[in-house]
Amino acid sequence: MKKEAEERRTRGAEENNFALRRGSEQNAVIIAGIPVSNLREAEAIEAIEALIAEGGPHYGAVVNAAKLVAANRDDSLKSVLLDADLVTADGMSVVWASRVLGRALKERVAGIDLFERLVERASI
Repeated sequence: MKKEAEERRTRGAEENNFALRRGSEQNAVIIAGIPVSNLREAEAIEAIEALIAEGGPHYGAVVNAAKLVAANRDDSLKSVLLDADLVTADGMSVVWASRVLGRALKERVAGIDLFERLVERASI
């Protein structure tokens, strides 16, 4: 099952050229051991739409500084974040950390903002 999920994530990342979690680390910035997708909000919406079109189960996560610290203390949380199809920077502290690390994220993509955009699109 894990191998199938890995192959699906890799295929989706290659086909859609998004910063999906598996197989496309080039578009992710590793912060505290967690790859964070380097996407603008509109790009994240496109990536989510591509996952929906692909079918099957997928999930995304958002991280702020507190969650990154917690993930390094809690293996279960870290595993959830590492296995997510998409992880975005919910807090500006994550964006600032990416700049300090020399690989600036494009912008903060907050979970609530993403949720609102997805609900708007679903209502059309």
